[in-house]
Amino acid sequence: MKHLLLVVLLVAGFATSFAKEKSAVEIKEDSVLVDGKVSFVFEKVKYLPGTFNYFVKDLSGKKLAFLKFNDYNDPKEVSASNPSGRQTYYEVTFLESSQKAEIPAYARQIKMAEFLVKQNLVQNGTISKDSEQEFILINGTPYSKKREEMNGGNTIIINNNSTPAPRNGINININKADD
Repeated sequence: MKHLLLVVLLVAGFATSFAKEKSAVEIKEDSVLVDGKVSFVFEKVKYLPGTFNYFVKDLSGKKLAFLKFNDYNDPKEVSASNPSGRQTYYEVTFLESSQKAEIPAYARQIKMAEFLVKQNLVQNGTISKDSEQEFILINGTPYSKKREEMNGGNTIIINNNSTPAPRNGINININKADD
């Protein structure tokens, strides 16, 4: 009886592993295919070792959006698995409108492409104004807002000029006379 139960469990395990649907999104040479059809180009641009920025392009090669990698350390996010509290994200800039949104960073290009497909950003090989506005509305800029809150909403400007700024008032120089 135990052997029969073990065999049934093994067969069920194999059946479910084969039944898992293959991802409808694939990448071949920076072209993103959805259900086997090229949808858009998702070009990697090397940023730092192991880190990439991306261009989203239409099928003719026109640049539609730029995804720039960003990170910061958040003391509230410190844990055993993340001792520095590092937060990573992509700032998405739409090149025609200059509008921005922020999305989580995924380690693999395919995961980034799947995210963009699930969000319906690129449709019929391009980004429509409606899909862009919906993407911005849904994703917003939560990482920038959190960074501003961490800084107390204040911007600190450091003046690195070597010449002092002129000041109002009287300047008096007293030199010691040589004897």
